[in-house]
Amino acid sequence: RVYSMGTRGQGERIVEVLAALELSSGELLWERRFPDFLSDIIYERYAIGSPAIHPESQTIVALSSAGLVSAFAASGEPLWSVSLMESFGRLTFPNGRTGSPLVIGDLVIVRGITAAWGKTAPGRDRLFAFDVLTGRHAWTATPGERPIDSSFSTPVAVPWGDTVALLTGTGCGNLVAVDARSGALLWRKKLSRGGVNATPLIHDGWVAVPHGKGRLTSSKEGGFVAFPLPNAAAVGERGAVLPPATEEEQLDLVAFSSSPVPAGDWVAQVTAMGDVVALRPGAPSERAWVQKLGSENLHASPLSTATHLYIPLSDGTLHVLDIERAGGGVEGAVTRYELNAPMLGAPSASQGRLLIQTRDGIHAFGGLAGRPGPASEGWTIAARAPVPAEVHASPGERIPLHLHGPVERMACVTMGGAPLKVSYSDGTLEVLGESPPGGCELRGFGPGDAELQGTDVRLRVSPGARYTEDFEGFEAGQRPPSWWLGAGKKWVIGALDKSLVLEKTLGHLLFQRAITLFGHPSDTGYTLAARVRSDGNRRGMGSVGLVNQRYLVALDGNRRELVVSSNYDRLHRATPFRWKPNAWYQLKTRVDSESDGSVTVRAKAWLSSEPEPGDWTLTVRHQEGHQSGAAGVYGFSPQAQHKVYIDDLAKVPSVALETTGGSP
Repeated sequence: RVYSMGTRGQGERIVEVLAALELSSGELLWERRFPDFLSDIIYERYAIGSPAIHPESQTIVALSSAGLVSAFAASGEPLWSVSLMESFGRLTFPNGRTGSPLVIGDLVIVRGITAAWGKTAPGRDRLFAFDVLTGRHAWTATPGERPIDSSFSTPVAVPWGDTVALLTGTGCGNLVAVDARSGALLWRKKLSRGGVNATPLIHDGWVAVPHGKGRLTSSKEGGFVAFPLPNAAAVGERGAVLPPATEEEQLDLVAFSSSPVPAGDWVAQVTAMGDVVALRPGAPSERAWVQKLGSENLHASPLSTATHLYIPLSDGTLHVLDIERAGGGVEGAVTRYELNAPMLGAPSASQGRLLIQTRDGIHAFGGLAGRPGPASEGWTIAARAPVPAEVHASPGERIPLHLHGPVERMACVTMGGAPLKVSYSDGTLEVLGESPPGGCELRGFGPGDAELQGTDVRLRVSPGARYTEDFEGFEAGQRPPSWWLGAGKKWVIGALDKSLVLEKTLGHLLFQRAITLFGHPSDTGYTLAARVRSDGNRRGMGSVGLVNQRYLVALDGNRRELVVSSNYDRLHRATPFRWKPNAWYQLKTRVDSESDGSVTVRAKAWLSSEPEPGDWTLTVRHQEGHQSGAAGVYGFSPQAQHKVYIDDLAKVPSVALETTGGSP
């Protein structure tokens, strides 16, 4: 089998695809499709990452650009799915950076910049571990500082003392090492002023990784950093901050995400200028050879075998380099092939076949020269923390906890919202149907009501079928519900027209745009409504709206339109709506699934002082429809001007409105 991520279609109908192919023939066995939603991705920058395979169960795990982590059986049957955006507050960026999942033992590791709730509310570059067989959350790691970029460095595993370390670059310019069993930070080392996107290489006791950002101690851009792999005994206390990279540890070599690979006794690095350089990490100034291959290389890493390097470039050329001939300075060390389409990903090899993916398709070649290098050894890794360590649930849901120790009861320490209503019995946590939404930390107690260590679980409960919020239970100046994802610095409770409302903050350009989710990714068939308003004048206003089932429905102030979109550059439909500043409007939307897999998004808006119109203002049919998705709110104050406001938020089942003819 060959498993690959790619894309199909264009415009509104573009989707990411996980494809399963027959290795011998290229026959398509099955595929699973992932439409984009609520992302900032532009230029169709999708499928930036490969799937991963759990060898024992043949489970395949893929990460979509919108942040869906999905697992499938070898037959293509869906096993589980986690929405990092809707459950963990994962952010997206125009470059579509995702990286690849890493399967290690029975865990799958993914990463992303997130801004969620409670202790994970601040925006940070984080790693997440899930049980590869069940999808239950095992741990979250926040190993770095405030990020400058998003990163798609894929972690690499290495033994470290009595555990296994995962080494990866971060968006804050660090190389970090975390414990694969718990996510605890082992050490970190600052390398650059921007993100580190390449995957590090461990070679002869050295760590080697390039970057393309500003150095810490000079005005130079980019570098190849090499330093001895820290010894567990020498580092001592976990979480150590090692001295930042010095000029002596940096080689004048620039690469953004192309990662180093072994080349015989040397290390090979493809530079951003299209050169391949062989060097020793312990003596970075010593170069065995340099081969000029092309004019540039953006992303692709080489494939290394015992005798050859297979090097794809973004100009559509593939270069096969004989390591021994190159090292000996022999002419003809490189053979060039034209594939006539950009190559942004690394080749792979299996059973004597070389596999290369271009922007046009997947190519397989026989007679691979040289056997692939040694495979990474198998690891026995399982979470020591409770499984799951964090739960996103809905009222009425039952969750197996698999806690360690004789847990007799669980106490729920509220971290936001009204006290949750839960019960615990025989290893199963139940969120009662009448529980309000909110967040809490569950703590286990054993015989004699003694609190048991290592049983803490974060629990976040989204609203059930019905939810209302008029913000009158808050005080002016307070933050919105703390269990909403990423709301803290983007919204505040304000006083307007003798009422308390949700008000968009203006203090920071970074937060001028906010999509804040409070629903559950499995929610479907609901109608969402609210009163909305924008400050401004005839020259400029903000934009304000609602998120229903992964669709954004908003009043655009500067264009004076009612808009339905999912990704602005993919699905975006609008109709003129001459709304005015400093006046309250009603906004209402519902999403209905159709029998052919498409959905119909309906939206209407009207002045609050007027009766609700009978017809929908805008109706949009989406062929690659989202069948479920979390509810949320949206606000955009361009250049941090013109506040927008939301009040009287209401979510109800759409079928209830059909039955009663009512309105939320």
